[in-house]
Amino acid sequence: MFGYQEKTALNGAAQALSYERTDESYPVTNIVSKKVEDTNMVQKEPLGKSKTVGQGLKPEIYDAVHGASSLKSHNDWNARKCITGEPTAKMLEPDADLGKCVKPGCRNVVWNEQDKDRAFGTPTIRMDIPKPAFRSVADHQNYGDEPEAISVILPAQQLDLGAQDSDFTTVRSKNELRSIFEKLGYVYRPAKFNAIFNRSVTYSEQLIGKQLPVDHSTAKGMMRAVQEMHNI
Repeated sequence: MFGYQEKTALNGAAQALSYERTDESYPVTNIVSKKVEDTNMVQKEPLGKSKTVGQGLKPEIYDAVHGASSLKSHNDWNARKCITGEPTAKMLEPDADLGKCVKPGCRNVVWNEQDKDRAFGTPTIRMDIPKPAFRSVADHQNYGDEPEAISVILPAQQLDLGAQDSDFTTVRSKNELRSIFEKLGYVYRPAKFNAIFNRSVTYSEQLIGKQLPVDHSTAKGMMRAVQEMHNI
């Protein structure tokens, strides 16, 4: 390799904080005239304080902030209003074409009496069709397994540890779940653990929407069962 090697910087963070420091010593403190500081106090405008006009100091008011406010009024939009908005009651009502056809000449008529409350049209979340085993990158369909908006705004703490939301709904065996919760400090006698596990199966089947194999449940179902029956 040709050329000069870049000098290795030791204590880079310390040098960044003390950028005026040389390799041998710290910079020498310069003592300037008080007239310079007095001039700066008159000419410069301090943040949140009134400008000195050379007519003496006013009584200090600690809870007063001087200067013009960044907001023109209290009704100005901020970050919170950008997220929550200010919807009216009419905006919160369902759309006129939700679950029915509004095309002129068409009617929302069902053939069977049991379908009188059915919704027409294609749902946005396609939980009525099976999710493909290998999903294509061009498949933009939502199969009901995508996170909600609250998960994007306020992500869960376990994401920093590499645990996804799908890990809590994965079907696991009874022995695997017992090993996981014992490592977390939830050690129970066999009879109590069986009761908690049976309760978790009910929660897991409600969560997934189908019947689970024998002696299988989910971590999320176990968490709800432990929360309910831990102190019993």
